[in-house]
This record gives sequence, C-alpha cells and structure tokens, in this order.
Amino acid sequence: MVRKSTGMEQEVCQLKVTLRGIRPAIWRRLVVPADTTLTRLHRVLQTAMGWQDSHMHELRIEGRRPAVRSARIGDVLTEIGSSLTYTYDLGDGWEHTIVLEKRFCGSDDTEYPVCLDGRQACPPEDSGGVPGYYDLLEVLQNPADERYEEMREWIGGEFDPRAFSLEAVNRQLRSGRVRRRSST
Repeated sequence: MVRKSTGMEQEVCQLKVTLRGIRPAIWRRLVVPADTTLTRLHRVLQTAMGWQDSHMHELRIEGRRPAVRSARIGDVLTEIGSSLTYTYDLGDGWEHTIVLEKRFCGSDDTEYPVCLDGRQACPPEDSGGVPGYYDLLEVLQNPADERYEEMREWIGGEFDPRAFSLEAVNRQLRSGRVRRRSST
C-alpha cells in the first residue's frame, strides 16, 4: 500500500539500507512512514533492493535479538544512528544494515514509501551469498571461462552490477508491488 499524506503531517523515517560484504557498496536510501510495521518494511526492502521475496528473512534489533514483525519502525529505531539487521535468504545469508538517518514530518504531496537514492544492482537470487556473487562476477567478466555461457543462461543474459534505476524502484513502490506476500 502506498501511503500519501491526507492533510495531516505524518512522521517519516529516512533509512539507509546497505548490503554487507560487497564492494562497491550496494545500498538504498528510503523514506517510510514511522508507523510502518516490520512486516511491511520487509516488502519495501524486497522491492527497493531488487530481491524477489522467494526466501525466508529475519530482522534483528542492533544485530542481536529478533524483532517482532508487528512492531513499527518508528518504535524500533528511536534514535538517529540506531540500526536493524535484515537477513534475506537464510541459506545465502544476505545481511543488510538498516540505519535510521533522520526522522521528520513528511510532505503532504509525497507518496510513501519512496526511494531517494541508491547504488549498484542487487545480486541475482540464489547466487550463493557474497562468495558466490563474486565468483559470478568473475566468470561474467571472462568469456573464455568454461562456465561463462552457463552463468549467462542462469541469470537470463546480461547482468550489469552497476545498474540501478531510482525511477524503476519508485515506480514499483508506487505500483503496489510491495503488497506481495511475505516469506515468513
């Protein structure tokens, strides 16, 4: 559900989401309503990062205890700099750090959630975590590698790790794609 303010100012949270262990960094800067549940945040993250929501996930507060999915982001991240760890695909172990950068009153003419910025394409699903992703990139840079054609076929052709389209992410967020089912 895309939320648009209805004349009443709405508190929003600006979050920076960074996929751990990858260089150059893969990250997104998002603004979500402070009353966004962690279950809904999962769906927003799937869209913003480019994941397909086909694996289990987990959210941990300050990297330690599991977060209650019905909790609201504004109640969990209360201080600037506080963080959550979001792990997607427990087998591949894609860990993301979510940091609260700021809280403010949202604009009446802005639809939330919204992505403000980001860098790099998300790794393909089931690529084997950080080591598997680096292996995939190495193979795709070398057409002489015996696995080159197999890897290209597996990812569906071309893969540009630098690709990121802010417009495409926001279009998907507005289109309601974030309403997809949650894996857990």
